Amino acid sequence: MTDLAGTLQQEHLTIRDSLDLVGALVDALDRGVVPPAEDLNAVLDFMDNFTDRSHRAKEEAVFSELVRTSDASVRPLIHRLEVEHARTRQIVSALHALVPRVEGGDPRARQDFEMYLRSYRMRTRDHIREETRHLMPLVESATRSPGHERMVRELGRIEGQDSEERILRRSREAIQRLASKYSVRVRDAA
Repeated sequence: MTDLAGTLQQEHLTIRDSLDLVGALVDALDRGVVPPAEDLNAVLDFMDNFTDRSHRAKEEAVFSELVRTSDASVRPLIHRLEVEHARTRQIVSALHALVPRVEGGDPRARQDFEMYLRSYRMRTRDHIREETRHLMPLVESATRSPGHERMVRELGRIEGQDSEERILRRSREAIQRLASKYSVRVRDAA
């Protein structure tokens, strides 16, 4: 059986590492150093492909199953988490739009980019904290109860996709490479 909560928590560790890297980029921007667009795009690629498409897809599969199988008290939590997923997608979209202007030396774009990076970092840290505190106990409980197989099958389906493995490998490699470049300590890829 897949350890659903363990998988999500392991991915949270990878995302936290990326947030430390985001912090290093914010520090560089604070000092007036604009990281190369290649580095900015690599971080945004991680946000898009790993954090949003891969990890979020797993969480939302879990959310829908928890809403289906749990009592109504779980719905406000799930709604808050889904709203926050949507908000971070908006932030990443704004960051993408700003990269060419940041690369072109636009000081206002650099300030906006830095502000959005800070917001993304803070929101994502808070989001992971809330999931760890409130969602993971529900997931652990649900996987110990009868009928949890559907949730495990859905996670297995998402993880079994060939592109999922490539996304995970490519994302971790990018974070490792940039962490080395920006002197950020990250966990070894598991």
